[in-house]
Amino acid sequence: MKQIPDESIDLICTSPPFALVRKKEYGNVDATEYIEWFEPFAKEFYRILKPKGSYASRMMDVSRYYMILLQREYINAIKQDKTNIIKILDKQARRLFAKKELEMPEKEIAEIELEEEMLSELALDEE
Repeated sequence: MKQIPDESIDLICTSPPFALVRKKEYGNVDATEYIEWFEPFAKEFYRILKPKGSYASRMMDVSRYYMILLQREYINAIKQDKTNIIKILDKQARRLFAKKELEMPEKEIAEIELEEEMLSELALDEE
């Protein structure tokens, strides 16, 4: 995040690991150390967010260490119709998960998304 310019991001969505009493395999910090651990991230979030930017935490369990930085086109789509937020965030979280966790190539992800769109349109036509 250090390379991201100040006040340049509209929305940050993240799902940091929880502060738990018992250690987990994914490396959570102890509850007593959580605030100290999270503070450097929070300072960077504050620095890179635009004055009217937003931060959303814990979007979904599978995105535990990833942030979703939305491009302006998505921010505008959400501003135009707030019901788009779930669809957009879900799509971006699934895309990120497919890339990072499943190591799927961009082309394969795009093909799956296209197929999903076509199935969605067919379902709408049938209604």
